[in-house]
Amino acid sequence: MVGANQIPGIARRCAWLVFALLLAALVLTSFLRSWSLLDGNPRNGLQAYLDGSAHRPFAYRSLLIDATRSVEHTLPPSARSWLADAVAPQLYALCVEPWRARYDALYPGFGGVVDALWAQPAYRANYALVVVAMLLSLAVAILAVASSAAHLGCSTARTLGLTVYFALMLATSFLNGGYFYDFTEQLFACWLVYCAVTRRWGLFAVLLLLPMQMNKETALLMIFFVAPLIGSWRDRALLVKGGFLLALCVAILVTLWTVHAGAPGGVAEWHLPANVAFWRDPQSWLTASDMLASGVPLPRMTYLLLPVFGVIMALRTGVTPLFRTVLVAVAVLGPLMLLLGYRDEFRALNLALPLLVSAIAATGRDLASTGPSASVAPPLRQSVCFGAVRD
Repeated sequence: MVGANQIPGIARRCAWLVFALLLAALVLTSFLRSWSLLDGNPRNGLQAYLDGSAHRPFAYRSLLIDATRSVEHTLPPSARSWLADAVAPQLYALCVEPWRARYDALYPGFGGVVDALWAQPAYRANYALVVVAMLLSLAVAILAVASSAAHLGCSTARTLGLTVYFALMLATSFLNGGYFYDFTEQLFACWLVYCAVTRRWGLFAVLLLLPMQMNKETALLMIFFVAPLIGSWRDRALLVKGGFLLALCVAILVTLWTVHAGAPGGVAEWHLPANVAFWRDPQSWLTASDMLASGVPLPRMTYLLLPVFGVIMALRTGVTPLFRTVLVAVAVLGPLMLLLGYRDEFRALNLALPLLVSAIAATGRDLASTGPSASVAPPLRQSVCFGAVRD
């Protein structure tokens, strides 16, 4: 039986779960209104992932799809019918129909391919399940962000504000592009930061080494992003452990490249000349698009206002070791985005979002006063999800 003294804690957890789901639903609606799952796209359409013919479809891309197909196969026929005939048509109206005219112009025969796909009940059911997986991934990521902020000493009100700030930044990073697997990547980035600030090193190692985290080269950089949160760079034991994990990550990545060497596409695509030409055009900075499912056209560079706000806030209240970690992360990711990202793929920078939110949570405290590892050893705090967190 649940004791009377446990009811407030259970109620708090339930309230946070509902809040995270609602916030995730808003972001996901924005994403799906701005960027569909690319039905009929010959390179990265959802069907291409379902049948294994997508462009370089390894690591967490295919694992999420494999899990989705496994769930679809285990569901009773009534549940599959409900997903295909009740849920999927609503998603079609939201995600696909607004894009049909645009994709018809880009891909000849696109409309016929989409019609053929959506005529298949199994495809409709899988489509709905992928959207559910995206929603749950983001909701759990939001809970990780909230728990990190609470552990760093934020009040409930400030924790709520920071989770909304995180959601806004993530939504605007999808203004001009994104894929379903970006939500899985964000989930792992958020939980890696949470494990670092709460010193859960066993879980940290597991999350870092999961093949889901090894698809993009930028995922490898997470170990550098969180290293300053762990302790001093002069700690030899830390350097040995970090070097071992980094070597293991590289080995996994090379193995994936080798196993999928015959898949379409290359290991990396270089877009520096196209990116330079794109950003030299003033229209690239001023072009507006519907953002946050609001119906209000905003310039694509609106995304940069949110991180700038975070920087100003940190400079006003004090630059902590955690915030310097964020600056390092962005300094590394920025050039990579320019080299490997295509045009305005700001989602390449959103791996640093959990760190940015944690940095804002930690500003105003003299975390450096008690040593190089003080930024990850605050007093015992109450996690919004898991109760007391002990160092």
